[in-house]
Amino acid sequence: MISKHLIIYILIGFIGAAVDFSTFLIINVYTGLGYIVANTMGSLFGMINNFILNFTFNYKLKNKHLQRFALFCSAGLIGILGSNLIIFLLVELMNLQETLAKTATLAVVVALQYTFNRLYTFRKELDQSPSAHTS
Repeated sequence: MISKHLIIYILIGFIGAAVDFSTFLIINVYTGLGYIVANTMGSLFGMINNFILNFTFNYKLKNKHLQRFALFCSAGLIGILGSNLIIFLLVELMNLQETLAKTATLAVVVALQYTFNRLYTFRKELDQSPSAHTS
């Protein structure tokens, strides 16, 4: 059975992906700052959006806001670095168009970040070990 949290996380993820992708397009097309800067900024805006929505509506947690945000950002920053590397390789080595390269990275990064955030960031009790988290 699919977890309720997974379904809501995916829906929030679509919103975050829209924020991420639209920011990427705007910066990449209209500013001339380049696709790596555009990807980084889009990912950051999407990450902040997703934390706020997941914290408020999905997991409905009321404690350790800063600690959870730090964990979420840690996963997000690792995701941004990985995403930037993948996009760079796809664009520079495989001559893939920048927007397609960005699209290709989203599924991989989202899956890895969901797993980390479900196990660590959004545990009811941060002091609890990940294996004790069953819901």
